[in-house]
Amino acid sequence: MTTIPKIGLIADDFTGAMDSGAQFSYSRLGVHFRFAGLPGGDVEIIDTASREIPEPESVARVQAACSSLAGRNLFKKIDSTLRGHVGAEILAVLSASPYRKAVICPAAPLQGRTVLNGLLYVNGVPLERTSFKDDPVYPVRTSCLADLVGKPVSHLALDLVRGSLEQLTGAIISSSHTLLTADAETSDDLYALARAILASNALPCGAFGLAKAYLQALDLLPAERPALQVAGRVLVIAGSANEVTRRQIEQLESFPDSLVLKMGASSSLAEIESTLGPLPSNKRVLVLCANQDKTIRTPAWLRFGKTVSAVAFGLFDHFQPRTIFVIGGETASYFCQLAKTESIEILGEAAPGIPYGRIQGGKLDGCQLITKAGGFSTPDILVRILYPSKE
Repeated sequence: MTTIPKIGLIADDFTGAMDSGAQFSYSRLGVHFRFAGLPGGDVEIIDTASREIPEPESVARVQAACSSLAGRNLFKKIDSTLRGHVGAEILAVLSASPYRKAVICPAAPLQGRTVLNGLLYVNGVPLERTSFKDDPVYPVRTSCLADLVGKPVSHLALDLVRGSLEQLTGAIISSSHTLLTADAETSDDLYALARAILASNALPCGAFGLAKAYLQALDLLPAERPALQVAGRVLVIAGSANEVTRRQIEQLESFPDSLVLKMGASSSLAEIESTLGPLPSNKRVLVLCANQDKTIRTPAWLRFGKTVSAVAFGLFDHFQPRTIFVIGGETASYFCQLAKTESIEILGEAAPGIPYGRIQGGKLDGCQLITKAGGFSTPDILVRILYPSKE
């Protein structure tokens, strides 16, 4: 009988924890994203919420997460555009675990993220030429993985990734650097990397693309997952002002049972309740989002994730949603903290890279949760998920 491995996933933000954790839901493993209590399931996920805090504190949080997940196979989730303290956090895992090498690949080919010649592309466009150049906290100025990681690295080129398992494994083991970046253009490339990572006992560091390949390399049996059912009222909380998010919300405005409320940087619950008034019974989808048509970096707008989370939580009893769809990792984290969420059982994906699960404990106990990173997916993705019959 095959021994089921215990896996610990360390993410630096909420949506990353969800989307990579969702890849493991396609096995017979139970997947839990835990906020309180000791890990005990097959796959346990910890969000260090460390992307936007000072680096020394982020390192301390990652080391604490390693301690909680001791004895498990670790996976370090990184942002697919390498925002945050990527290199420092990976080195923190190595310092607090038995791993001695780490392989870094943020590629997610099915969602347009690829790495070639050490450069990161989004839908074929170099990263620094995409909407991520306007990220309010981490405006991107380069596509070079080595520069984005910010630590000395070796690089595994595409021809090596597509060579033999023995050559790729040997290159990881014999590298003079602790950290190695890698090219990947396809899912097969990621699978080859995952096999070599396991063979070399290296730490896998990637986004949901590598997480899925890692599960495949572990040779775990697939499990059928029920399709997402969006029933009852839906509360959409958009803390991201990314251009991608704005286009996605625009497409919801044409549906008569959808109501989009655009908030100012410092809008209060009282203001929104006054604007909202008695909610018409025919409104099934309520969207709270930023009232801006470009990314603004004032202090108030940088706190918008907290502002919109507080308003959304205040409206919970008024609107009584069955499903909550949160856009933006920091926003999702704030919202679940307000609700005193204990854990999330991750059940699958509403669409590739867009996970869903069931909230356990706190004010939202039993509600369905869907999460999405702000700059991610196609313009029609919200319509496809919330109005599947309209495709």
